[in-house]
Amino acid sequence: MAEIGPPERAWFLSVGAFRSPSFALGQGAGLGALAWLRLSNAILVIEHRGGDVTLVDAGWSEAQCRAPLREIGLLQSLLLGVTVREGDDAKAQLARRGIAPDRVRRIVATHLHVDHVGGLDDFPDAEVITTPDELASARARGRVHGFDVARLARIGRLTLVGLDGPARAGFAATRALGPGLTLLDARGHTAGSVAVEVELGGTRLLHLGDAAYTLQEAEQDRPSPLSRRTSWDGPRQRETYRAIAAAVHQPDVVAITSHDPRTWACVEGKVFART
Repeated sequence: MAEIGPPERAWFLSVGAFRSPSFALGQGAGLGALAWLRLSNAILVIEHRGGDVTLVDAGWSEAQCRAPLREIGLLQSLLLGVTVREGDDAKAQLARRGIAPDRVRRIVATHLHVDHVGGLDDFPDAEVITTPDELASARARGRVHGFDVARLARIGRLTLVGLDGPARAGFAATRALGPGLTLLDARGHTAGSVAVEVELGGTRLLHLGDAAYTLQEAEQDRPSPLSRRTSWDGPRQRETYRAIAAAVHQPDVVAITSHDPRTWACVEGKVFART
């Protein structure tokens, strides 16, 4: 695993968006449950001392954003309500901030669903980190379950890490990736889902991926219809919910899930820096 300096600053980007009816996320009542929500596809960008960059997830790729119907597929684009346009990809957004692709040394995948790892293609020099359980599940379940095994097979720089560290903040196991960066066991949505914690002075950023679709469902311990439909292991996901609920009430934690419009609104445009 590549050695990278401590985090200096971080921010979130949304690589395109999704559209979903409120009821799918357990929100709204009556006619309000039929309202359409615009959901983020959030990734976390971490700048390290020395100039290296880590991404937590990579979103859709440049090619997928340029031609979603061809690259993602008509049916999947419609089912997911994918809303992307050319320039929405992480590579393009980073370039607009002066960050070249070769500065991205490491990409940590919260899980290997295609909307989280499509952009791996755009960062050929980056080490891609996932867990053995997640990769095995992806290979076993195939594209129909949200994985794109053919895409993963083209990635020759996968680093598999086990979560063999002590429990932390309610999460059953951990793995330190270096100073200020820790993986947390967030299984349930998939067989090897992880959350990523970044320590920046007095703030801890927590990217939860799809461990919960919204913080509300985790805090209320009430899976949304979408979560019930897509969970690899429902009871295990409820354990992760309880860890999330405990973590987000700590005063120094800023937590976000990939697709929650409420958490996205709290971090959009903000830069978190070491003080």
